[in-house]
Amino acid sequence: MGFVSNSSSSSFCIFGIRFDGTENEAYEFVKDTELVAETTISGYDEVYIGLYPESMKDEETLLNFKERIIRQLAVKDAQYKDVTLSWITDGGYNG
Repeated sequence: MGFVSNSSSSSFCIFGIRFDGTENEAYEFVKDTELVAETTISGYDEVYIGLYPESMKDEETLLNFKERIIRQLAVKDAQYKDVTLSWITDGGYNG
């Protein structure tokens, strides 16, 4: 099953970090990477960067997956080379 996304509802699940910047800065940050930027729909202006679980390659372990995300984050900004990743989910009705 996939997630529903339309004008009144949205859901996501990523493995990543909370980004301390604006939504536009997050989209610029992930440009030219596999990383994705997601924002919460609860109105708190929280922005997250990471990868969807579906991005995990068949031959990857969870540790390999985490390392790949951290490598991509660190290439964009060295402050992320020792970051702790989390499963981040959000969803609900906004209307």
